[in-house]
Amino acid sequence: MENSKSLNIAPSNPSPYSIVGKTGIGLVVGLMISFFIFVMLMIFSGMFEETIQGSISGGGGNPLLSLVMLVIAFVGTMVGNSIITMVYNMIFGEKYYDLGKMLGLGSIINVILFFIAAPIYILFFDNIEAVFFILAFHIFFSVFITLSVIEFSTNPNYSGVHIVGTTIAFSLSLLLFSAVYKNINLTAGEGTEFLLTLPSILTYTLTPLIHGLWEKLYYKFYEMGNNFLYIPSIEEVLVEETEADEINVEN
Repeated sequence: MENSKSLNIAPSNPSPYSIVGKTGIGLVVGLMISFFIFVMLMIFSGMFEETIQGSISGGGGNPLLSLVMLVIAFVGTMVGNSIITMVYNMIFGEKYYDLGKMLGLGSIINVILFFIAAPIYILFFDNIEAVFFILAFHIFFSVFITLSVIEFSTNPNYSGVHIVGTTIAFSLSLLLFSAVYKNINLTAGEGTEFLLTLPSILTYTLTPLIHGLWEKLYYKFYEMGNNFLYIPSIEEVLVEETEADEINVEN
């Protein structure tokens, strides 16, 4: 812990304007992705109706619908995460300075998630309610892991701080969506558009807000001398051990 102070490695202390700005950016991006998903819903409305009717009659769903929703989630999060990254780099360039690394990491993560999620979508193709929840979870997790990695790249020593903040936001987004999801009857054709467009608005808005507030709170702990989530690099650990050995030799 002492090395963090001696090397002046302090946690981020975002200003209220920064938190509000990132939340506003997230809301705008969330609305953009929601609009994209809504347009896709209109284009493939016949497929949705066919699958819903199949669920009601017990005839099963359309396997292609699961793949369409997989692609919608993938493209939506890839575009949304890229926009967030580029806007952060333009507005908060002092902190989010390495645009290439952030975009590269975000793209790799989304491609990996695509191949992990694909068999899950296919497995539940005949359960429209399950597919809707899988799509929401896909969006939530993609934003959670991408924004976490973006924050890791800015200050790796405080990765613990970032993962706690984004995890709280991810959990809250999932909880709020689950509460709404439970009260909507998809097989009756109710709330389809709402359930498809809600996840991106929730996660892109809540993640920067909750993460920023948590960073602000943690900085208060840091000022009081509690830097419990600081992760020293191996070089710092070796320096501390060397200094301890020198002290022991002198004594």
